[in-house]
Amino acid sequence: MTEKEWNSKMYNTSIKHIEKITRRIYRLESVIIENPNTSYSREKNFVRNVEIYYLGRKELLHYYQILTTNFSFSNDDNAMGKFLKKISYLFDEVELLADDENNIVKILNLLEIKKRWFTIAEILSKDHKGESIKNYFYTISTVLENEESLISFLNEYKMFGLFFNGQYGEYELGVKKQRSISANNGEIIEYMAVNILENELIISLDAKQDMASKYLGSFNYRKDNLIEAYLTSETEKSHIKNSLLWIA
Repeated sequence: MTEKEWNSKMYNTSIKHIEKITRRIYRLESVIIENPNTSYSREKNFVRNVEIYYLGRKELLHYYQILTTNFSFSNDDNAMGKFLKKISYLFDEVELLADDENNIVKILNLLEIKKRWFTIAEILSKDHKGESIKNYFYTISTVLENEESLISFLNEYKMFGLFFNGQYGEYELGVKKQRSISANNGEIIEYMAVNILENELIISLDAKQDMASKYLGSFNYRKDNLIEAYLTSETEKSHIKNSLLWIA
């Protein structure tokens, strides 16, 4: 098939859920560089292997189970790294529903997550004291008490938002979609445009927040499967890159 024929075929294209039980394993990584371009810059990274099971339809929505099988922190050999790693297991199993655009809209095992957090917090509070730890625990408890807040948190790119990215639906080549999302402590206007490279559909993403920040990303699909994605956010105080890679 020539490029012209492919472009013609894909002009009114769409990305959609595959209507059968599937399992995909992704490597998710977050890299944060604090105070970039200074002599005291500091880099941290957080890596996870995530199994995502698509289980078909439930309540007219799309039913997923998410299992996080491995966590790795750049500082997991010190006290804070070990502390954060234990908290990360709070979301090692999540059951959820997503809409046709692939946004998380409901958490099915919220009660189990709350019980898990109660156990984790009780264990960690024995060895970790202080006002900052108390406030951190309070923030997590507050998020878990409100399903909308938890959904918003899980939809963030640093969590599962690179996969549940709200990009499913119809696209036309050369036409940008626009949407507003909450990120970086404010509102961001995202612009998404589709391109075709060989047999892959690529969504390029850029956003506008203020003149002091840069916000770019790319999402590669092959036969409705997300195979690779990244999103970078750069400000004067930090550079953040969240990435996703389909590994199995």
